[in-house]
Formats: sequence, C-alpha cells, structure tokens
Amino acid sequence: MQTKKSDVRYIRYYYSEGSGARVAEKAILPKKKKKATLPEPKKQPVLHIGPLAIVGLVMCVVMVVLMAVGMNRLEEIREEATRLENYVDQLAMENGRLRKDYEEGYDLDEVAYMAQGMGMIRVEDATHVRIFLPAEPVEETVTQTGFPHTLTDLFG
Repeated sequence: MQTKKSDVRYIRYYYSEGSGARVAEKAILPKKKKKATLPEPKKQPVLHIGPLAIVGLVMCVVMVVLMAVGMNRLEEIREEATRLENYVDQLAMENGRLRKDYEEGYDLDEVAYMAQGMGMIRVEDATHVRIFLPAEPVEETVTQTGFPHTLTDLFG
C-alpha cells in the first residue's frame, strides 16, 4: 500500500499530510561503492614558526647568554672588590700602627739635638737672600672666540 505523498518536496525531506512536521525519509539515491583505500597514516602535528619568531628566539638566547656572562663577571668584580676592601683595611691598620710609632716613638727634642749635631741649623738662624729679576712684559696674543673657533682649536 502506498501512501499519498505531497507534491511539496524538500531536499531529503518529505512533508507528510496531517502531521504538520517534516518527517525524515531516506531519499532514493543510488548507493556509491566505497573505493578500497589504504588507511591514512597518522600525521604528526607540524608547528609552523614565522621568521620573526625565530629572530625573537635567537635574540632571547643571545640575551640569556649575555646575562649569564654578565653575572659571572659581576661575581668576579664583587670578589675583587672584597679582596681590595680587605687590603685597604690592612693598610689602614698598618698606617695607624706606624702613625702611633711615629708619634710616640720619636722625641722631637732628641731629633732636633741629633740634627744640630750633624751641622743643621734652625730656619730662624739661616740667612735669607732675596733676588729681584726684572722681566719684560710678555705680549698676549688675542685669539678668536666663539664656538666654531673653539672646535677648530680643539680638533685642528
């Protein structure tokens, strides 16, 4: 028994009288035979990186290397600064010890007595001679002033 079908036909759908809704019915289409194919190999995901990104990554690696070298150099400088600070402290202690020996170890009157014994005289007892030499005045040359002439004088 055949049911009456409407003249209105939608693609792959038919309108059945009385239901008010579309009912899916299989369209009569010729079946296609499947072709025998080999199974597709699993594709590995491919990551596409632009040239600007590669340049950025190279710059990043260069900056990391420079930072590591800089940190190494900074540590060397810190060690050298610590070593020099210790050396300055030792010199300051030795200077203090020598100053103390100088101030406490020598009697100035004894040093003056020894100097007089060697033939030295006091500054007050020495004869002073003043000589005045006449000199002709020197003429000063006038140089040009200004920024361009200053540059010429510096680099000329």
